[in-house]
Formats: sequence, structure tokens, C-alpha cells
Amino acid sequence: MKRIIAAMVAATTLFTTAYADNTADLVDKYINHINAPWTFSDMSGITWAAPSVDFLVSKGIVKGFEDGTFRPDNNITKAEFVKIVISSFGIFNPKAAVRLIDNTDTDWYFPYVSTALEYNIATIDENGYFNPNEYITREEMFEISKRAISFAEISLTNKGTSITFTDEDAINPDYKASIDYMSANGIVAGNPDGTLRPKANSTRAESCVMLKRMIDSVIENEKAVYNEVTAAPSEEAEGI
Repeated sequence: MKRIIAAMVAATTLFTTAYADNTADLVDKYINHINAPWTFSDMSGITWAAPSVDFLVSKGIVKGFEDGTFRPDNNITKAEFVKIVISSFGIFNPKAAVRLIDNTDTDWYFPYVSTALEYNIATIDENGYFNPNEYITREEMFEISKRAISFAEISLTNKGTSITFTDEDAINPDYKASIDYMSANGIVAGNPDGTLRPKANSTRAESCVMLKRMIDSVIENEKAVYNEVTAAPSEEAEGI
């Protein structure tokens, strides 16, 4: 059964999955949010990331701090990233309960990490730890994101062929397929020097930009699929 339900009505796009508690309107009036105002005191100079941050904040996917900052250059932890990717693609299961030494009922991230582990979007290490407070690496971020959209049975818009990075040998072989997919679909472009820096940590701003690109790509792909379906001739028209 398809897990994704997409409806296009004028400028409003509904992006939902069967795993959301309710119909998750993640990108309602999408066009109106592209140039939404920047809301954090430390984002006005971060022009490359501010629109993505503001969009995700407007959807309740990420939030700032009580002092009015977003702290875009802070590294993002594995638990924090799991929360926003699960929220972005409407696959949060509040009833998920995967208990580990470092994932207990009293931890704020418990239901999000549990969802990710239950649906095989994230994995534990050889010692049975998730390591929620470790900073996530770029290659881990790409892998988790790819697993999330695969679980939700949604696709990105293909942009061409995957990129060969100059530090290809540094990529964990287990993550290579996901990175190839992300680069072929325009989500991962690498650095000006041709590197990916797969083992580098990702910042809060970088993760928001990547997720916004993914949401944009999913919407573009769903619109294309929707248009193909509505444009297809009916069985009656074909004389079947």
C-alpha cells in the first residue's frame, strides 16, 4: 500500500504519510513561505540558510532558543537530526518505544529516536548504543535522510548522475549508495574544492538547508507524478 498521499490544490501542497497522527500539512501555502521574514537575531547575515530555517520553523519542525537565537553554526546531534527528519516527512510514531541504555522514557528524544529505530531509519552501534548526543556526521545525515524517504515511499526529483567527490575514499561504504542518490538528485553538491567531507559534523544551518532541499524535491516529484496521473487517458477513452 502506498504510504504517501499528495494533493495539489492551487498554491497549497499537502504532504502526508499514513504514519502521521493526523493529516500533516507540512507545506501549506508553500509559495508564501519562500520569502518569509527571518525571525532570529543571529540569522540576518546567514543569507544562504535563513529562508530554509524560517520555513522549517514556520512548520514547527525546528525551533530556536529562548534568547531569540538559532545558533546556526552549532553542530547538530544525532538525536536532534533524527527529530527534524522524522518530523519533516510525517513519519513520527508517538507510540514507538525502543529502550536502550541511552534512549529511555525520560529522554526528550525518546519517541523520535524510537521511531527511527523501529522503522530502521537509524541504527545502533555494535555495543547497542544510539549515541544520541554525539554530533552527526555529514554521511550519517545523508544516510538517515535517504532511509526516511525510502520508508515513507516518496522520491526526490532526479537531476542527473551522481557526483564523484575527490575524497570518495573517505566515505563509509555502507553510506555510499545513499550519498550517490542524494547527489544525483541535487541534494548534495559537495564543496568548491570537490570534496564531500563525509566525516565532518553538520551544523544546524546545514541540516536545515538540506532538509528544505529535500522537501522541495519531493514536492516537485509529487507534482510531476500527480500531473502524469491526471493527464493519463482513462480506460474508457482508450476503448478498454
